[in-house]
This record gives sequence, C-alpha cells and structure tokens, in this order.
Amino acid sequence: MKFCLFIHCLLWGGLAVTLSAEGVKFTAVSLGASLPDVEYKNGAKPEKLTIPAFSRSEVKNYSGMGPIDFYTTVEKEGKKEKVNIAEVTFPEKTSRVLLVFSPQADGTAKVQALDDTPETMPRGSTRLYNATAMAVAIRCNEDTSVLPPNQQKIMPLAPPQVVVQMAYQKQGQWVRGGGNVFATDSNIRQTIFVVTSDSEVFKVQTPAGRVALSPLQSFTLPELVETETPQNSK
Repeated sequence: MKFCLFIHCLLWGGLAVTLSAEGVKFTAVSLGASLPDVEYKNGAKPEKLTIPAFSRSEVKNYSGMGPIDFYTTVEKEGKKEKVNIAEVTFPEKTSRVLLVFSPQADGTAKVQALDDTPETMPRGSTRLYNATAMAVAIRCNEDTSVLPPNQQKIMPLAPPQVVVQMAYQKQGQWVRGGGNVFATDSNIRQTIFVVTSDSEVFKVQTPAGRVALSPLQSFTLPELVETETPQNSK
C-alpha cells in the first residue's frame, strides 16, 4: 500500500491542563481522519468535542481523576449506541497537555498525552515527535536526531527559522524524504509530528491522478504563547 510520510508541524502555546478537582483544559489533534461528535464526561456532565485532522481542536475542560474516556455515537440495527473509542490518562503533575489521536481501522483511536507545561516546553522550544512505526532521522538546523517510534525530543531553536530535513530506512539504507522551512519566534512553542499517511490533504492533482509529490509532506500551524497583561500601578 502506498503511503506518504510527512511532517506535521504544530505550533501552539498557552493552553492549560491541570489534573485536579478544579478541572483541566486540553486540546486534541487527529493524525488521520477528523473525529466528529466525540463525547466525554466533564465530571458528571457530558461534553462534545470535534477532533480535527492535522490541526488543534478548541480548548476543552475536564474535571475528575483517573483515565478520561472518549465516546462516539453509532447506529446499530436502527438504534443509536455510544461506543468507547479511546482512553487516556493525563501525565502526573502537569499543567498543560496536548492529546494526539491516531485513528485505527476498527473505529477506535490510539491516544498519546503530551506534556506541554512551560517547564517542559518553554518559549522558543521545538518538540520533535515520531508518531510512525519506524525509526526516523530528523535534522533541525544543525541538530540531528534518530527517534524511535512514539519518542520525542525537545530543544531550543533560535529564530528566525527551523530548517527540517527527514530520512527513513528503506531496505536497510537511509533514504532522504524531503524537508521544509518553518518560521519560528522566541514567543512560539512548536511541535513537529512525523507520521505516515494516505490523506488526500497532502496530494495534488497531476495528469496521472492525485499523488504526493514527495515522500515527505509538511504543514505548520503557528500560534503565539499568550502573555499576561501587566496591571498599571496606581
């Protein structure tokens, strides 16, 4: 089966998660098809969530301890039924989390909860995250890392840009997959995801049909880290 290996560069900041009775806040991203009409319980209250493909969801709240379960509604024999599609536990003692959903063929999803606290992800930092099933070599500016599946690396990268080059192994040899250049700033925290995908999002129309022009595709979604507005002294 043909597949497209691409980089997903997700830049964001300032979205909080606190595992406490006061509640948590989180965003979610799907590294596959979008997941509409997802539900979870915020305390005893049902909440709805749409998890978009390759971009962040709106900020959502969660109150409670232990794993958080996500459901969707399906129709079976003319009746609507809620089905559990994913379960995840937030990292301990964290204040900010990004939930990364990887949809599966059976309708469920694997979920990773990434710690995005300011201590873990300070301003001006870049996180590399390998969401594929293979080892991937990633070069950002002058730093080169080989990340196993589901592993990450966080590093500071100076403005004004991040030059990304990717490689993966094919028949025992490292093969260049492509690259890209992303703008960066001292007020930006960015996460670069590496995944495998057949998504139409990364294909273009050619005389031979819709195809990916290179084995590596990339996109970026920038967002500045929010800052507190200082109060005027009297």
